[in-house]
Amino acid sequence: MRQWLLVVAAVLLGLLIAVFDHWTGSYFTFAHFYLIPIMVAAWSAGRTVGVVIAVLSALGWYLSVSTHVSPMPSSVYWNTATKLAVYVPLAVLVARYREALRREKQLARTDSLTGAANARTFYEQAEIELRRAGRTEHPFTVAYVDLDNFKRVNDDW
Repeated sequence: MRQWLLVVAAVLLGLLIAVFDHWTGSYFTFAHFYLIPIMVAAWSAGRTVGVVIAVLSALGWYLSVSTHVSPMPSSVYWNTATKLAVYVPLAVLVARYREALRREKQLARTDSLTGAANARTFYEQAEIELRRAGRTEHPFTVAYVDLDNFKRVNDDW
């Protein structure tokens, strides 16, 4: 639910930027500000939504400046194409970066051989539970098992 709220906010921000682009005419451009909703959408909802917002942002820029008289009308098409050529790869890169971070976070918290949670996960979860026990004033119990020479069992497996 939260990610779609961010996507709606990104679309509305893109529309607001397009309105500012239209109001200022060809003297000032807000083209770089379109990167904010593109990155928010790609980060929160993934590559496909990020690319859609990128295309909508380029289209919004085109519609906001195409109504103004230009000495070279073809320059509007060229500028729209270059914005699209920057916006779409940026959306893809942001989505890939988020996925890579998620994957690395998972790998850092699990044992590569067994897939079980490792010590880092244990300490993080223990800290969370200790804070929760402190807030709720409920007792907190930990059971810990240490298996001697388990590495040998793991290696033979």
